[in-house]
Amino acid sequence: MKKYNFDNHDPDRYFQPACKRALNRISDSADDTLIRLVQYVCMVYEAIPIQPPVAFPSLSNIFSGMLLVETDPVVQFQAGMQILKAVWDDRLDPFASMPERQEWAIYIAAKMANQ
Repeated sequence: MKKYNFDNHDPDRYFQPACKRALNRISDSADDTLIRLVQYVCMVYEAIPIQPPVAFPSLSNIFSGMLLVETDPVVQFQAGMQILKAVWDDRLDPFASMPERQEWAIYIAAKMANQ
């Protein structure tokens, strides 16, 4: 089974997620929005429970729904970057429920249908 795990190449060693390693390189210029987004992504990536749980739809729910809708890996990457850009541009807190946005409606519906 192909894991699509591009961050870690040695299964016997732990590596931080790539976004965390990148943040560490620019930490002096990172703002709170970026820091919280990276913290959230790392927790989801490493399957660390977020407490208290984020009400639906969480950022993770939107990504999961997008992966259900978009099957082409290139389109998934592009759509994922658009989601992250919206979170960044609007300074959304990734540890909070995400607002309803027209471009995310299909992803939220797909996730709801597959819970």
